[in-house]
Amino acid sequence: EGDEVGERLRGFAFECPAERDCIGRQMGPISFCVLEEVAGRDDIFEELQRRLGSPFLQGRPVLIEKDWHVVAEEKTPQNWKDLQVIAYRLVELAIFQAYKDAKDHAKEREAAKLQAQADEALAAELEGRPAKTAAAAAATATATA
Repeated sequence: EGDEVGERLRGFAFECPAERDCIGRQMGPISFCVLEEVAGRDDIFEELQRRLGSPFLQGRPVLIEKDWHVVAEEKTPQNWKDLQVIAYRLVELAIFQAYKDAKDHAKEREAAKLQAQADEALAAELEGRPAKTAAAAAATATATA
């Protein structure tokens, strides 16, 4: 492995404050992120398995986002490889969270659409007019969502 941080932790970037401390030294990182060269890989699940030693989330708990700090606090990294394992574990959790959020959003949209249909039928009933067909109500709900 190379001597540069980029070589040691390829695929990730650190964010450091622009200001310097009281004696002029650059302060340490406050965050880091995964770069597209890792996040955009077509074989990201295979790469996670290679880096973490087992398939996606196998043998590792699913943590909610507010608890991700535990991953970094569990064991102080002794070298760049240890830090890379932590980074890839966070990538694994982020992928799961993004998938979960997308599924939750789809469920919320579907629930809103069903609620709009029910509301339309109820309004039609109150007004004594025929309710729209399910297809027409769905089209209206989709158009307004």
